[in-house]
Amino acid sequence: MEGSQSWMVPYGGKALESREVCRWKVRVWTAAGESPWSEEGRWTMGLLNASDWKAKWIGYDGGFSWDSVSKFSRLSARYFRRRWYSDKGIRSATLYIAGLGHYEVRVNGAPVEKDLVLAQAPTDYTRSVLYRTFEVPCRRGRM
Repeated sequence: MEGSQSWMVPYGGKALESREVCRWKVRVWTAAGESPWSEEGRWTMGLLNASDWKAKWIGYDGGFSWDSVSKFSRLSARYFRRRWYSDKGIRSATLYIAGLGHYEVRVNGAPVEKDLVLAQAPTDYTRSVLYRTFEVPCRRGRM
């Protein structure tokens, strides 16, 4: 798309789909001439439809004996750990995580994103639940 607008440029392409990998690059023209193309950037579309969500909530829903359970409880931390192996040649994997409260994600003992500790922006969970998408490093069928 060509034009003089440099931000908030409306998207004019085909309708995007859930999980679609999108790529982009730019170049600019000024009085000094034309720039070279930028390096290619990419992003993956999120889950756009309710039918895309196939997972179930995991974890412990109740309180421990020392927790005070009420409408506005702050319950003790829960941990979810699971070993998973595949004998299939996995080339890529994506983790979609919606964590009520804060979370930290590790795969094979390493954080999936550097400097991401106690993630998730606070929201009113009766109105919306935010989620993040992570590309999971794969090696030899193990995740």
